[in-house]
Amino acid sequence: MKTAKKIVLLLVFLIFHFHINAQEIEDANFFTVPIANVNEYNGKFVALLSDSVNISEIEVQVGTANGANDIVNYSFVYGQTSGLPSDFSYSQTGRRVSLTVGNFSAPGPYFAKIRLKSNSNDWAQYFEFITN
Repeated sequence: MKTAKKIVLLLVFLIFHFHINAQEIEDANFFTVPIANVNEYNGKFVALLSDSVNISEIEVQVGTANGANDIVNYSFVYGQTSGLPSDFSYSQTGRRVSLTVGNFSAPGPYFAKIRLKSNSNDWAQYFEFITN
């Protein structure tokens, strides 16, 4: 009986722990913006976070097929605005995060996904979509 109580308490703790640390993306979009006088496009993510605390990283992936990350596969350190790769940027206003993820030769369509990593190293599920 004592073992069963310990198991139940452990399960309750784990469920509560993961629920508290799970940050989510409420809404997100990926789109391309033409660069003036150049035949290229900036790739941009805009995400609305459920909360803006206990986040360590934001991972973004862009590919030409479902499940692919052949164009972009990058993890932003949450809140870091300098020291990013060329043509990448990070800005945030409250729970809204805007990420520029490089230059693209065509406007789309693309398969994109984004997810958050908590300060306790737990990854949330991907927010996935297709853009055109």
